[in-house]
Amino acid sequence: MHGSIARERTGSRRGGALAAALVVVTVMAMLSAAMLTLRGSMAKRQLGALDAKRAFYIAEAGLAEGAASLALGGNGNVASPTDPARFGDGIFWTEALVPIDGYTELTSTALSGSGRCTLQLVVRSASDPIGNLGLFGDQTVALGSQAKVLGYDSSAEEEPAVKVGMKGETAEPDVPARVASNGMITLAAGTKKHPTKISGDAIPGPEGRVVLGLNSSVSGSTAPGSEAEVLPTIALPSLPPIGTYVAMGGGTKTLPSNEGRYSTIRVQTGTVLSIAGPAQIQAVAFVVEAGATLELDTTLGGIELYVEDDLVLAAGSTIVCPNPEAKSCSIYHTGDPSAYGTTPSLTLAATGTLYAKVFAPHLTLTLPASLDVYGALAARSVTLASGAEFRYDIATASGGAGGAPEAAMPLPVAWRVLELPEAVKSLANVDPIKALGLDKDALRKPSDAHDESTWLICFTAIDGNNYTYIGSESEFNYAKVATVITTATPADANFTGMVQKLLKKP
Repeated sequence: MHGSIARERTGSRRGGALAAALVVVTVMAMLSAAMLTLRGSMAKRQLGALDAKRAFYIAEAGLAEGAASLALGGNGNVASPTDPARFGDGIFWTEALVPIDGYTELTSTALSGSGRCTLQLVVRSASDPIGNLGLFGDQTVALGSQAKVLGYDSSAEEEPAVKVGMKGETAEPDVPARVASNGMITLAAGTKKHPTKISGDAIPGPEGRVVLGLNSSVSGSTAPGSEAEVLPTIALPSLPPIGTYVAMGGGTKTLPSNEGRYSTIRVQTGTVLSIAGPAQIQAVAFVVEAGATLELDTTLGGIELYVEDDLVLAAGSTIVCPNPEAKSCSIYHTGDPSAYGTTPSLTLAATGTLYAKVFAPHLTLTLPASLDVYGALAARSVTLASGAEFRYDIATASGGAGGAPEAAMPLPVAWRVLELPEAVKSLANVDPIKALGLDKDALRKPSDAHDESTWLICFTAIDGNNYTYIGSESEFNYAKVATVITTATPADANFTGMVQKLLKKP
């Protein structure tokens, strides 16, 4: 009897242990399932965060491509929502608004995995370090009696309206000039009828001031600058040596090469030397004698002239510039009197009109009344002779430095993260290439997705003749080209002039 009771108790204990074991197993299974679910959720969240970060970086790359497009003369648009560009495992497109006052708004939308991002960047055109200076004298700027400094804009599509006063007199167009110095700015006394004036700002150095004579005026600010201007350095190009060239015998002459380093270039009396861009010329001495003429034609390309020792446009000589866009012509004088064994000189005493940026950081320059200079000018000291006029072209302040067509990246002003476009919001959080039904292999890489601008290409064909092409660069057949003479896009200062001149040709 006792044995029977013992067996029943043992069986009861065995059943209880099995139930406890089932409970433990069930709890462990539930915990494991919960852990697996949590781990999967965390992995999905981490993958989503990774995709979001990838989309952000791809959107940044899209903004960089848009800025590169602007620097290369394009309009800033890269790819499109219906034909995006491929970048890594994602896609993007960049849209640009029409520039306003030199500012362009770029918007880039990127998709990568489940990540979506839209960024916006505002950029402005890169500035030219010499054009930014206006009329600048490192030590002093002095205006003689009845001298004038005015402003204009060569990039304006139309001439600014001329104002007429109450008494019928005309006033200068309302384009501000800029005169600056790290020292003093002085204006000599003028007359009531012909005052000495600066139509714009006169900015002396931090310790300097503006001194006004009788019947002289500054229409803008005369407050000193907060800090001294630091002049840019000149990087001399590496050009093949050519030797001496003398233009003589009358008539019109051209240089044997528009790219080279000459020991001396001299234009003798009764002779015209015509330099047509594109040209990059370096000379130890460049002299235009009295009775000679120098023509600088930038209609088909920019001109860069570097002079190391003597630059002389003698009194009685003439200078001619067919293209009124000063941005396209740059004259650099690298001579430094403090250097041992050198006595460089700078004389601009010619008659005529010069459209150019002139930079002579170590020399004193005097502008005569016989020479009208349009553009930008910087020297150690600058003097405008009595009755002389200088017109600051504000267009010289934009774009890359120098006359050569070099790419200049636009400068960032501000950026922000935007709300996604509605069309992107409606897409499922899956691979965007599949969601949009795109062919992965057919997608273009970013450099091939730039929205093309109209190109002007002047070239010498393999048949020896010169031709001009206007249209999309991708449709241009380079196989027929022996030498490219020059190229331009609407972003170049001389583009309009080049097209107009070519269209006038029979």
